[in-house]
Amino acid sequence: MTNIENYIFNIENDNITKKGAQALLSNVICELGFLSAEEWAEIFKLMNSNSLGGKTNNKEAYVIALSKILLKYAIEINYMFIQNKKEFYIFNSKYWIKIELDLLIKFFKDATKKVGIPEYIGYSVTFINKLYQQFKQDVYFEKYIEEDYTYINLQNGILNINKNCIKFEKHHPKYFLTYILDFEYIENSNNDNFIKLLNTIIPSVEIQKTLQQAISQIFVRNSNKDKKICLYGLNKFQSTSFINIFKEVIPQDLISNYFNNENSKLKDLFIDYENVSKDAKSLEKIIFINCQITFDYENDITKIENYKSEIFNWLVEGAKEILKTKKIYISKECEDFKERFNFVNLFVKETNLIKTENNSKSIVTTYENVLKQYELFCELYDEEPLGRGYFNRELKALGFEATRRETGNVWFAKFA
Repeated sequence: MTNIENYIFNIENDNITKKGAQALLSNVICELGFLSAEEWAEIFKLMNSNSLGGKTNNKEAYVIALSKILLKYAIEINYMFIQNKKEFYIFNSKYWIKIELDLLIKFFKDATKKVGIPEYIGYSVTFINKLYQQFKQDVYFEKYIEEDYTYINLQNGILNINKNCIKFEKHHPKYFLTYILDFEYIENSNNDNFIKLLNTIIPSVEIQKTLQQAISQIFVRNSNKDKKICLYGLNKFQSTSFINIFKEVIPQDLISNYFNNENSKLKDLFIDYENVSKDAKSLEKIIFINCQITFDYENDITKIENYKSEIFNWLVEGAKEILKTKKIYISKECEDFKERFNFVNLFVKETNLIKTENNSKSIVTTYENVLKQYELFCELYDEEPLGRGYFNRELKALGFEATRRETGNVWFAKFA
């Protein structure tokens, strides 16, 4: 049994944190009518007339009847109650709001007074405890949440995304959504305002499409979680501001589900350029988005926040494409841009280092000579070179072979 005695004497506390729940509970209280002693007597008589066992005493009858009355009047104004993981929630016709325990106790006390239960009964610790337990039993509600489905709650309905399709539904309590976004979903909107501004940050339509789907994968359950997005060309402030645009339209529960960690943030999907390793294996997990700002970023970025519905719809369109193709679209521009960051690969191409036959008569080049030329190449581009071991590994990944000679290790390679 839940111990709530410690809360009984603090229930008049004005420090109610959930004002939304307080307003809803007040609405339920307003619906209740006063019942006279005679009317309560009729209720007790009716309850006992249907009993196969012994008679229910008045205090027990008050508890059972009041719990049923509260639920009845809540339903009449399209509200519902539920207990989930030892917490109570109230549904306001669009989403569930958590009810703090002190507020729930105050609600019980206000209800007992409103329906005419004697104060010496209704305000006692024993009565409140029993009402709490009875109410917990009566508010049982079975949630309906599919593991492979994504539910997003908006002002005008719920967007339901599964591996086969996307559909828009009316608000319903069964999905147990405890938030609501502050805008509507407008299906097939043209998104003109957002796209116009996006064009001034990322001019390439193909790169925009890659970014769109790279972020939209959060909407699709069991999608690829290996790749991170690098907003190349934006400084730290600009990058954070840009990410926050999408943070405003992506619910936290989707981000937590995507990373399988309730403490994850949208920024975890991104990586700063200075943290990108330049080896091929690491670069394989990066999606480079080449940003070329053509407007006053700091002054104009706030305008995008006015287009939440358009931004959200843009992401939904990306999710639709992922569902259709079963993969994220990576543009050729993004792939080409990534290639320039694998400096070993770029070094091979720019210096025209070519493979030779792997036999004793073949032309070879020493490890030291190749490494020295690579370090000079990196210096030319103001890049930090890889260490010897990583560099050799990258060359081997590109198909170069090596052997050991009396003078030391050599590559079957030459600079043409």
